[in-house]
Amino acid sequence: MRYIIVNETKATQTEGLISKIVKPVLSLLPRANPDFERLYPNVVTWYLELNDNGKPTREIGIDALAEIIVIGPWRNNRGLWTDSPVALDPEQYVSLVRSDFERSWNKYIELSES
Repeated sequence: MRYIIVNETKATQTEGLISKIVKPVLSLLPRANPDFERLYPNVVTWYLELNDNGKPTREIGIDALAEIIVIGPWRNNRGLWTDSPVALDPEQYVSLVRSDFERSWNKYIELSES
């Protein structure tokens, strides 16, 4: 697994990634991500876990206040990146240490269950 950071600016610069992949997926969100649909527009940074083919397997969305506001897949939410056909080249993004990803993932889960 590889871990990367995708910020809004980088996503926009990456061949219109937002308009080509993310926006079409947004139209599916009411069914695919019932808890997070309204929060996706507030995400400014994504932490993504990628498999060996560059496909996102888990995602963490962070807002402008550096708060984790979405994760996926989780409960009834399939995720935005994880439910799309996108494959990313991790060399084109800033790397993230696995322990930082896991710490953020677990933090969200702990806060949501308390």
